[in-house]
Amino acid sequence: MAKDLATKKKLQLELNLLKSKAMYIDLLLSNTAEAELLQYESNPKIYSLFKDDAKALSTLEWSNAPYNKNPNYQEQLTFPCPSGQIVRSKSEVFIDMVLSSNNIPYRYECELLLGNHCYYPDFTFKHPITGEIFYWEHFGIMDNEDYAFAAFNKLKQYYHHGLIQGKNLITTYESKAKPFSYKEAEAAISFLLI
Repeated sequence: MAKDLATKKKLQLELNLLKSKAMYIDLLLSNTAEAELLQYESNPKIYSLFKDDAKALSTLEWSNAPYNKNPNYQEQLTFPCPSGQIVRSKSEVFIDMVLSSNNIPYRYECELLLGNHCYYPDFTFKHPITGEIFYWEHFGIMDNEDYAFAAFNKLKQYYHHGLIQGKNLITTYESKAKPFSYKEAEAAISFLLI
């Protein structure tokens, strides 16, 4: 009888464990289904089918509105983009292509006032769903010590004014030994397209 009671207790414990696992699996599956729905709805290509026309209009108005552009070194604007924009480097062409192909409106070298300083981030763009403003800085000659020093000082200023990598600031880098690629541009904004 003691053996039967011990077996019964063991079977009850196993049953409780299996029920617990089944509840966990159900919860996991429901969360996975919800995550899949959110992922589907937040895909910019799908979302554009559902989004509110007024929001689309405001985004279009924002992207077409005049803004203060970087007045410096205009002679360096020599790389035409498929979008019609003219930029300073082939790497910026890749960034333009990725933003444009994902219907992400942007401004090129738009004036940004932070405290008493004026900056011109390479790209200022709106999140395709939330409308949140993001900045993208591409640092192209990081093997040049003076350039790298200036880049890190700029990032320090950005940080002190609430522009934080991974939150509302994207940074990409390259050097002669490691040129920037289109795939890296795609990867840099992949978190927006999930």
